[in-house]
Amino acid sequence: MERSFSPDLPGGPDYAARYLAGAEGYRGPAQGQHLDSVKTPDDHTIVFELRKPFAEFPNATVLPTFAPVPPVQDKGPQYDSRPFSSGPYKIESYDRDKRLVLVRNPHWDPATDTVRKA
Repeated sequence: MERSFSPDLPGGPDYAARYLAGAEGYRGPAQGQHLDSVKTPDDHTIVFELRKPFAEFPNATVLPTFAPVPPVQDKGPQYDSRPFSSGPYKIESYDRDKRLVLVRNPHWDPATDTVRKA
């Protein structure tokens, strides 16, 4: 989600920038900087500290802006040329703005992912 602050990745909703505490002036994780208002106490939990109440924040977190991307998969502005998928389907082929072919992801386990359904 911190990627959405990068000036190299324009577009998309600005919910994170508007509502996360300490986001003023933040420009993304490219130089190893992270927001103190985003914490990951374990492998299955993300805690967001908001600067003010925002009742729709849980709904905002399902938008692509908040999609997790492993650091090794983050290619900055080139990320869109080969997006990463960790859900029930993986990308078999991708031709930007033309075609996306998904196939079952053999590494996805519904027992460990109760949120996304195949």
